[in-house]
Amino acid sequence: MHTFRTMTTNEYFDNHIPHRLNLLIAFRTRYSDRHGSTRSLDPELYRDLFRCAKDICFVMTRFFCHELGVTLDRKTQQLKDYGDWTSTHGTERVQLSAITSDHRCSTLILMLKAANGAVAHMDDQRVDHYFKTQQEEQEIISIIDWIEQLVSQHLYKIAARDLASSMALPNNVMVR
Repeated sequence: MHTFRTMTTNEYFDNHIPHRLNLLIAFRTRYSDRHGSTRSLDPELYRDLFRCAKDICFVMTRFFCHELGVTLDRKTQQLKDYGDWTSTHGTERVQLSAITSDHRCSTLILMLKAANGAVAHMDDQRVDHYFKTQQEEQEIISIIDWIEQLVSQHLYKIAARDLASSMALPNNVMVR
């Protein structure tokens, strides 16, 4: 039987978080209108990859909200503090008011609803989500940017770590 051990601080900052952040960054790199690069993919030519990437964005957004101490209330469908959140590895909880006062909050809530209803806990009544058109899908990019900023500030900076250094480690460099 495999026994699990506690993740070290270096593993958390240099492996665990960058791996998950890269899942968001991959969507931004491959499907953002901002990049006119050869790294972009046409969602219609690679529908399977596009749908997988979009769904994982929903799930990783929920993951990072939990890491930052925020969750979507099942009853009210509004953001709230993640109940039993405790600091890990010297990180800090983001203030709920900092999230709810941001103009991107409504899109974040839609992404969390998609994560909960259309991806993680699929049921017939919640399988559909808001992000269907190209314009709506581009709203995901602003949330990825925001999550990256929040991770840098509330997970890395507060713990005297550098996100860019962790992301530059050979295992975390995705586009070569």
